[in-house]
This record gives sequence, structure tokens and C-alpha cells, in this order.
Amino acid sequence: MTTKTTKSNKWLPAKASIGFYCLALLSVVSLSIWSVYNTSRAFNQLAEHIEKLELELDKLHSKEASATAAATNIEDFRVLKLAELRRETAKVAQVCAEFQYEGIATVLLLIGFSAFLLYHNKRFVSESEAHVETTRKLALLVETSFDGIFSVDGQLLIQSWSPACQRIFGFSREEVVGSTLSLLWPPALGHELQVYRKALAEGVAISPYESRALTKSGKEISVSISASPVLADYDRVDGMTIVVRDVSFETTMRQQKEDLIAALAHDLKNPLIGSNLLLEIIREDFATMGAESVRDMTSRLSATNNRMIETINEMLDVYRLESGAIEIVSKPTDLSGLCHELEKEFAFAFERKKIAFKSEIAADLSVLSDPNLLRRIIYNLLDNALKYCTEGNTVIFSASLTEGGSTEIAVDDDGPGLDDNERRRVFQRLFRRPVSATGSEGSGLGLYAARLMSDLIKARIECHSKSNAGTRFKIIL
Repeated sequence: MTTKTTKSNKWLPAKASIGFYCLALLSVVSLSIWSVYNTSRAFNQLAEHIEKLELELDKLHSKEASATAAATNIEDFRVLKLAELRRETAKVAQVCAEFQYEGIATVLLLIGFSAFLLYHNKRFVSESEAHVETTRKLALLVETSFDGIFSVDGQLLIQSWSPACQRIFGFSREEVVGSTLSLLWPPALGHELQVYRKALAEGVAISPYESRALTKSGKEISVSISASPVLADYDRVDGMTIVVRDVSFETTMRQQKEDLIAALAHDLKNPLIGSNLLLEIIREDFATMGAESVRDMTSRLSATNNRMIETINEMLDVYRLESGAIEIVSKPTDLSGLCHELEKEFAFAFERKKIAFKSEIAADLSVLSDPNLLRRIIYNLLDNALKYCTEGNTVIFSASLTEGGSTEIAVDDDGPGLDDNERRRVFQRLFRRPVSATGSEGSGLGLYAARLMSDLIKARIECHSKSNAGTRFKIIL
């Protein structure tokens, strides 16, 4: 359920830019200190030479100076001192030149570092703009994602909440931010919080898995959940990002498929057992059986096979209808002719069961619909009446225009009828009436398929019934 998260030691662009700025600042400070030091040194040297010049000038103007061995009069003394002054002046000029060169070098270095700073500032701005754009796109992705995305901190307190989360759970952002993750888990699944605490402690991701979650209304829903740790500085786990998808529909469809397979196994198992029994009887007693007995046995086998074929067809219909694999082709349809065809098809079956079968089909009825789907809907209603009515009952098959201009097709019977609970559930998937009520049991798919097909052709199908007072099914186009 958990997987290791790969950690990265790479700095973010912002960190790298900050490092460059620190290095540049340190270099500028060092250069400034060096420049100040050299300037101070140059000024000190200049001051020393100027001081010497002043002393020499004082000596030159002093009448008290005595002549040296090389100069015995005052003129020679002046010449000597002027030579010394020239030397000191040359030294001052040299110091000034050195100071000038150092100043130029300092200016050039400052210009270079300024260019360096400008370059990295531009790079930092570009990286910042790219980071802002990436952040904007990520925020837009979270805001528009079909999956719910939210984050929790190290204490499993919710920190962010996307619009899809509000759609899935019903809680607004203001209602959940700051709340603990247990708000979304049914009490029975509280142990799952330990999984998240462990994942946080170990810095691992949680692979997608299916679980149950709790909505604001208290309803439990099926969800697919995955989570990834959020890494802060120095690879420290700072929380988790959790992605949630509502898979209630997929779970329901999967359960319905499992129910369909179970129903298929149930509905085919008993007829197959009965057929094997009849075949065993025929195999063992064929030599002593009369023609009438063989005919009866084969008729029963044929009826059993037809029942299995009908069950398989109904299940295939339901599968195609639920998966959207049926194409609707609407066109002008001769409804009167279609109803008469079905009347002839069922007449013999009702007669064999000694059920009175009457038709009241108006002439020249025409509708814009899918003739194949419409035929199968009406077929299911007539087959339902045949299945649940017994000897002595009456079935009336009618089709007519109503006063409102719509077309109504109805199948009425005076059979056992349905109580209120059964009537409400009659179009549900796999609804079956108790065998004891009619002596017959259907697949629980015929009327469900009729409702699905009615929805496809935009027709309305209704059931009106009372217990022991007959049933009326009608289709309104």
C-alpha cells in the first residue's frame, strides 16, 4: 500500500540565486575593504611625503641652517634642498599615480561585479517568473481537476481543499481546513489513520487503493485514494498531498456485474438440472415409453431450453443497455402493424395456458421511434403477463391515441397483482416476485430492461397495480 518516495538533494533555482547573491555581496564587501585599505595606505604615504616637503621648506627658509661639507654657502644649500624637494615631489607623484591606478582597477572591478549582479538578477527574475507561472498552472490544475486534491500537515490537519473535494464530500473549504483527516473516515475505518501517520513518519507514498469515505450528509461512498509526502527543506517531510476519486459508480457497476453473473448461474443451473433429468429418463425408459410420453418430455425440454435462451437474451440486453452498446435508430414506425405482429406471436402461448387474450389496437397508429427497441419493450410486457397469469385470467393488449395527442400502449391483466412495495420495486434490477405468489419465477431482468429501453427512446413506462386486483403496464410515447 505504501511505496518509497525518491528524495532529491538539488537546490531550487531560488536557493541557487540566493547563493550567487551572497557570493557577489561577499566579493563586493571584500573588494571595498581592500580598496579602502589601499586608499588609506596611499593617503598615509602621501601625508608622510607632504610632511617631509614641509620640513624641507622650513629648513630652506630658515636662516639658521648651516652649510654641509658639499655646500659651504647658502646657494649651495638651497640647490641641495631643492634637489631633495624634487625627489620628494617625484615620490608624491608616484604615490598619486599608484593611487590613480588602484582607483581605476577598483572602478573596473566594481563595474565587473555590477555586471555580474545584473546578469544574475536577470536570471533570478526569469527563474522567479517561471516559478510563478508553474505555480499558477499547478493551482489551475488543482482547481479544475476531476479528482479531489487536498493536503494535510504533519499532524494530519487539512490545509488545502480543491473544488472537486467539495463536490465529492460536500464540505466547503472553510468547513474542513484545520480539521483532522478523521472527519472524512467512517469510525469503523479509523485504523487507516495509522497508515497515514506511518507514511508521514517514514516519508513514503501511499499507492492507490479503494476504501470508504464519509460525506457531509453522513453517507458512505466508495473512493480511490493515493497520497504522496510533501518534502520541505533538507528533505524533511512537511505533510502529504492526497488525491481522492469517487468510484461509487464503478463499484456499483462491478457489483451489478457480479450480481448478474450470480443470477445467470442461478437461472441456468435449475433448468439445466431439469433438462438432464428428463434426458436421463428418456435414455433409460425410451424403449418402454409411448409416443405421447416422448412428445411430452421433448416439449418440456424445448420449454426449458427456450427459458434459458430467454434468460440469456435478457442478460445480454441488460449488459448492452448498461454499457451503452445499443445504437438508437429512430424512424417512422407503423405501431399498429407492430402490435398486430406481437398479438399473433403471443396468441398461441396464451391459448395453451388457457388465458383469455384480447386486443384493442387502433388502426393507422404511427410513431417516430426505434422499432426494434419498442418491439422488445412491448414483448417484455406481454411476456410478463403470460408468465404471471394463470388459467382463467384475462389479458388485454391495447394501443391508442390519448386526448393529449400522445400514444399509449397498455397491457392489462386481472392476475395476482402487486402490493405497494412490489409495485415500487418492479422496474428494479433483479427484482423477482416470490414463486409462491404465481407459481412462476422470472429472471428479474425483463422489466428492468424494458425501463432502460424506454429511457433510451424517451418513452415513459408505468405500472399500476394492487394486490389481488390485477396489473396495468403502459408505455406513453
